[in-house]
Amino acid sequence: MVPRLAVVIPCYNEEEALPVSLPVFLNVLDGLKKAGEIRQDSCLLLVDDGSTDRTWKYIVDIHLQHTEIRGIRLSRNFGQQNALYAGIMKAREKCDIAVTIDADLQDDIGVLPEMMRRYRMGNEIVYGVRKERKGDSLIKRSTAEWYYRVMKLFEPDTIPGHADFRLMSRRVMDLLCEYRGQELYLRGILPNMGFRSSVVFYDRRKRAAGSSGYSPGKMVHLAVSGLMRSGGMKKLSLLAPAAAFAVLLMDSVFRLIEGDPKKMPGSGDILLHAVFLEQAFLISIGNVILKEVQNEPRYIVSDATD
Repeated sequence: MVPRLAVVIPCYNEEEALPVSLPVFLNVLDGLKKAGEIRQDSCLLLVDDGSTDRTWKYIVDIHLQHTEIRGIRLSRNFGQQNALYAGIMKAREKCDIAVTIDADLQDDIGVLPEMMRRYRMGNEIVYGVRKERKGDSLIKRSTAEWYYRVMKLFEPDTIPGHADFRLMSRRVMDLLCEYRGQELYLRGILPNMGFRSSVVFYDRRKRAAGSSGYSPGKMVHLAVSGLMRSGGMKKLSLLAPAAAFAVLLMDSVFRLIEGDPKKMPGSGDILLHAVFLEQAFLISIGNVILKEVQNEPRYIVSDATD
């Protein structure tokens, strides 16, 4: 049976990127249709995550020209993970497969035929993994590398180099809808489902246009959500006093080398630093837990093209 595919694309202030990226997405989609690998009613599903620019207007206008481009609009900015989830839940209503990818062309949609091949081989999830990150700045490459190293320590199933470019079967989407809680971390949830999976490598590129909507604050929040989900925050909070002691010990060594033993920190300094680090972790945990107990909806759809 030929599957119906939905390519889910979260959008936040992407009015500059969409005119560049959508023709590329459509070209790949048309190629798969002509090859008979997906149904003719397969589509691109754009999720406007509360954009403040003309993103939604562009989605509505382009839908009138290309009916295979569809869109839903969230009532406000719920965050990328929730926007992805909204698109996946919409896709599972009628589709057999969903592929999630950002709108900026940094992830290579050109590997989608290979993802489909892996799917036909029996894989329920196919992860797109970044082989090269030449399109990212040195700072972003460095922080990403350390992020995956830390997550790997607390979550062994973490896939280094994988963000949110992936293919999922209907079975995966159906199971994903059963997950509760506000703090979604799809990069951690999906590898732990236990489904047969595969990896496709690609080179990460520069943004097609516009600027990233992922601020440093949002990146930190995503990292905290991931650590919370894996139990990593608990482990980090237990390690906080040891971390503080290690930092102060290194500082003391440097002071001795510099010949200034009078400025050696005492036990009070060590305790103060340990308490400070501990409280910082507890505050982060508290913020995430607060959102969980409030039990608000993950997203609210305010409009749709059809």
